[in-house]
Amino acid sequence: MKRLALLLVLILLACGSQKVQSQNTLSFSRAILVGTTTDTVPSNKVWKVESYIQANVSLTNQTNGGGCSNSAWQSPFYINQYMYYNTAWIGNGISSFYQGNHIPFPLWLPAGTTLKTTCAGDYLSVLEFTVQP
Repeated sequence: MKRLALLLVLILLACGSQKVQSQNTLSFSRAILVGTTTDTVPSNKVWKVESYIQANVSLTNQTNGGGCSNSAWQSPFYINQYMYYNTAWIGNGISSFYQGNHIPFPLWLPAGTTLKTTCAGDYLSVLEFTVQP
């Protein structure tokens, strides 16, 4: 038992003597509103997507794919050309409907990732950080 305790103490001392440091440091760069023009996360940067702001969307039980002219429909945003909706399917066994705010913001995006919205007036709120070694 004494040997086990001594071994544990030696392991803890060996681990404690190692220098612990993070790989990189992030420093705030700027706030961005990403719209319908495709934007790319620059090299040596990361983006933190805080929220998706949609213009002219009403709160009805319709969603997904109605186009920008129909306010009863949610419009998607794109990450690397893949479509994402900010909705979730909610049901209680009797009736079901779509509910907003399903995307778990914030989203962290690495350099090289592309991002855009579908409709004019829709924006992704982004904070940009510079990666410093």
